[in-house]
Amino acid sequence: MALWNQLKTLLLLGGLTALLVGMGRMVGGAAAHLALAFAVLLNVGAYFFSDRLVLAMHRAQPLGPGQMPGLHRMVEQLAQRAGIPKPRLYLVEEPQ
Repeated sequence: MALWNQLKTLLLLGGLTALLVGMGRMVGGAAAHLALAFAVLLNVGAYFFSDRLVLAMHRAQPLGPGQMPGLHRMVEQLAQRAGIPKPRLYLVEEPQ
């Protein structure tokens, strides 16, 4: 499943790069190189900073170990069973 998700992400980012480079080629000249540089910058930014952008967009607040201890215990147990490190927990104050 993780491999499939990585492949979908690679295809999406590759498609975005191809779209930007294609648009740059239609404009012509140095615009193709500029579009490629912009696409690379966008892809690197998306890969490394997308989680922080989403958390900031929703004004998520980190949950410390003393806050919601039951949730922390449950997530820690699930992470142990899955053999992965416990993820950081955030609270998003939304009505849903």
